[in-house]
Amino acid sequence: RLYVCHTVKTSSFPCAARYLGVNTSSPTSPSKSLDTTIGFGGSSPAYYYFPAVMVGSNGNLGTVFNFSSSTRYAGILYTQVSPTGAIQPLGLLKEGQNTYFKTFSGTRNRWGDYNGICRDPLSSNTFWGNAMFAGATANNWGTWVGSTTLTASAPGVQASYEPNSGRLSISGDEGDNHILVLKQD
Repeated sequence: RLYVCHTVKTSSFPCAARYLGVNTSSPTSPSKSLDTTIGFGGSSPAYYYFPAVMVGSNGNLGTVFNFSSSTRYAGILYTQVSPTGAIQPLGLLKEGQNTYFKTFSGTRNRWGDYNGICRDPLSSNTFWGNAMFAGATANNWGTWVGSTTLTASAPGVQASYEPNSGRLSISGDEGDNHILVLKQD
């Protein structure tokens, strides 16, 4: 399988991390095996951007990405995604500490050049992630490094929300994990 990730805007999320997987077992006719998005919409959206992804020996994906909102400075989150698209609860790697806006005399506010994730060579399901965060001094960034170990399998819970009808569907087995359902208007 081949996995890629990137930042997207969808009808539900203003800025989200998207993960795609391709089954390459048949080189002449590869098929999509994963298509999932991590985002947070509503009236107070959070922005998830510049994801990095790596596959553990158990087939689950480890990922690290930036986040920010109107009430939180640019920080770093991590989670794991199963090959079926089930997403573990998000973990905080580093909270942002101040505002960041720096264009270097241009028009683009640069960010995300230094995000990455890799497997630990001594533990095939442990990942080391690094990413930028907004530092304590305004308009300065820092890099934070942390590790996490992926569980044997991600929870088999799938959720979908239909904005037109307001219908929320949750199905599957949450195992030892907790499910939190939020609806914001």
